[in-house]
Amino acid sequence: MSQLAEFNTSPHLAIGQEKIKELLLKAQSSGSNHYRLCLHQDTNSLIQEMIIVVLKGALFPVHKHPPGKSESIHLIDGELSTFLFDDDGTVIDIMHLSSNSKNPNRSLIQRINGDIWHLPLCTSEYAIYHEIYAGPYDKEQDVAIPPWSPQPQEPTALKQFYQALQDTYLENKNDET
Repeated sequence: MSQLAEFNTSPHLAIGQEKIKELLLKAQSSGSNHYRLCLHQDTNSLIQEMIIVVLKGALFPVHKHPPGKSESIHLIDGELSTFLFDDDGTVIDIMHLSSNSKNPNRSLIQRINGDIWHLPLCTSEYAIYHEIYAGPYDKEQDVAIPPWSPQPQEPTALKQFYQALQDTYLENKNDET
């Protein structure tokens, strides 16, 4: 498996279409269907900003962050649905982001306060987004996974969980039209 992230080493940075294409290629060759460019220079930064590319089929566990550690996403391209869960694992809301300008109800930005179980799900071929998270970042303290969610080391269970969410998403989307 190849690298899944890189840190910016410059005191200033501009991201254009060529860099986005490069990140998309890195996600495609990552073996995990995702890749991130950290715009900040290390995990100690008080503001963690990333350009994240997620391909359809990327698997992440449901997770939440500590109270006071919010997460904002600004979609650049594609479609992303973020499922929100209560403490028992019941879906309580789905936030749909879409870059499709023909969708009059589209949203491009979402914010989630810490202490909310959530899971982003790419619902297009790929999704590219700018994420901002309150730093510093320590994975052991900043990412909690509920006991009812399949764990990262359980890819088959994660795929089944994702399929159930995808079915829920499609049902929900069909109800909206």
